[in-house]
Amino acid sequence: MKKRISLRSFAAKLKDNRGEFGIKQIAGTVAIVIVIGLIVQFMAGGWLTDRVQDVWTWLWEDVIKSWF
Repeated sequence: MKKRISLRSFAAKLKDNRGEFGIKQIAGTVAIVIVIGLIVQFMAGGWLTDRVQDVWTWLWEDVIKSWF
């Protein structure tokens, strides 16, 4: 028969930081991996390239050419 975990003992385990890895550390690591994955996805999808091209075009055509 499975042992039931009460809500209080579950909350106590969340607050406890003993041991090598806790639930909070694992959740934090997963969140960081997801954020890095999103950044890589934006860069691979051409989002970063498009932004750099927009800034370069604005800088060259609007700012630098207006000086001459």
